[in-house]
Amino acid sequence: MTGGCKQCGKKHNTLLHNEEGLVKSEMHKERATLPIKSNLNVAIGDVDKTNLQTTHSVNSASSKGGQVLLATAPVIMYDKSNKPHRCRAFLDAGSQLNLITKSLSQRLQLAERQDNNIVLSGIGCKHTNTLGSVQANIYLTVNEFKTKLSFAVMDRITEPMPSIQLNKESLGIPSNIKIADEVFELPGDVDILLGSGVFWDLLCIGQIKLGRNLPVLQKTKLGWIIGGNAPIIYQQEVPRRTVLSVMGKEPGLEQQLERFWKLEECSLETSQWTQEQTQCEREFRSTYQRDPFGRFIVHFSFKEDPSQLGDSRETVLKRLRSVNKRLYSNLELKTQYIACIEEYLSLGHMTKVDKEINQRSPYCYYLPYHAVVKEDRSTTKLRVVFDASAKTTSGKSLNDILLVGPTIQQELFSILVRFRQHPYVLTGDIEKMYRQIYVHEKYRGLQRILWQTEPTAPVEEFILNIVAFGLTLSPFVAVRCLHQLAYDHQELWPKISQIILREFYVDDMITGADSEDELKNIQSRIRDILTTGGFRIRK
Repeated sequence: MTGGCKQCGKKHNTLLHNEEGLVKSEMHKERATLPIKSNLNVAIGDVDKTNLQTTHSVNSASSKGGQVLLATAPVIMYDKSNKPHRCRAFLDAGSQLNLITKSLSQRLQLAERQDNNIVLSGIGCKHTNTLGSVQANIYLTVNEFKTKLSFAVMDRITEPMPSIQLNKESLGIPSNIKIADEVFELPGDVDILLGSGVFWDLLCIGQIKLGRNLPVLQKTKLGWIIGGNAPIIYQQEVPRRTVLSVMGKEPGLEQQLERFWKLEECSLETSQWTQEQTQCEREFRSTYQRDPFGRFIVHFSFKEDPSQLGDSRETVLKRLRSVNKRLYSNLELKTQYIACIEEYLSLGHMTKVDKEINQRSPYCYYLPYHAVVKEDRSTTKLRVVFDASAKTTSGKSLNDILLVGPTIQQELFSILVRFRQHPYVLTGDIEKMYRQIYVHEKYRGLQRILWQTEPTAPVEEFILNIVAFGLTLSPFVAVRCLHQLAYDHQELWPKISQIILREFYVDDMITGADSEDELKNIQSRIRDILTTGGFRIRK
């Protein structure tokens, strides 16, 4: 063989010259020297590593060379009004979680949960928290497929995809194949990212390779998707290549210990409260009262005037009939339900409405309610839960106009860690905690309920005298009353007061001591203090 390859000068025949191998070699050299650029705008600064529960890495690199097309497809998502929204989904088999943009989440009116333990990590080990998480159903545009997924919320998922317009005509897509994303060749925003958890479930049998250095068609439940190497329209700048990956990582021991000590030092930092939360605390301190038996009498705190509420009686009456229909088909449930209502009456927790009551309370709101049965509970198996989020004719509910109040109890994590340090431990829970706190007569008209013992019996109207389970304000009020008892006895029994402030999670006590005698003393003192407020601790 004389000369060698006329293409590269190496010692092989020109017919054996491998362009692809050369391209890969050049791309490898290029990748090592190119600057890296974040494609998701997530590397905006370090965040508090003490909050890390799971770290997700989202990486993006820019390089020169041919365009690589990433698979996208349209899906349908419905908002609260059942109005469909067509969304563009990016399918990423390398992602451990699904993502949704903040703007789409707001358009769909999804209920966002604030999850500080989801963190995105970018190039350079920078971190940023996601904005929360939501759950939503996705429906496909080509068949009846439907699935419910969890999404992490971000302001933006990626840059427009593809990063530059492609030459669709040169791909040679068969005429009988319809691509799910009809405008896949045009740069466009991505609304959601579907990760590996759902990606593999979407794949179907069927794949078409369009040719060398051309993309591949893959059949999925979303329709046909397209991805891989793709030609670009000449005269344009050479595009960037985007690589995305999302990985999970557990926090190190150092971060866990740091988080623990910060939780140990936590206290009521009122400077971090919102204006509404501060108002809630201020109004509780200035308005709460104690009856002759020591029980708390509390006022409601409003962000809107109760006059904004419309009528709700007809709606509640319909729901009462629905509850009754369920009760009459289950005799055992009906017996427990009636016993629970009769207990409310016998304990003075509710009163039948009369003219005198109507004069004392100028407000009117009817609470729907239903039974929640927990067979595994050793104490109360049936609990009546009230729905204060039921809308009135004005479109407002009681929960809409009530202030929520700040979270004043310590995190469960810190309580449990301290609990594990004790050689002798003590647990207990406050019996019917919410029902030991009375509402001022002025506001009891906002807690009206309807009751009917039999389908033919007349509908009776009652008011709840105690704090109802189901009001947004109830958790704050209950814990705040408990804390007030601790403050009232702080000078006489400082250690016991600290246990009440730090070792209760709502109505559950989880504490301990270094000796059996000390534990018995704690048990006795806590029982004495809680009894002064009408609370009874059991277990």
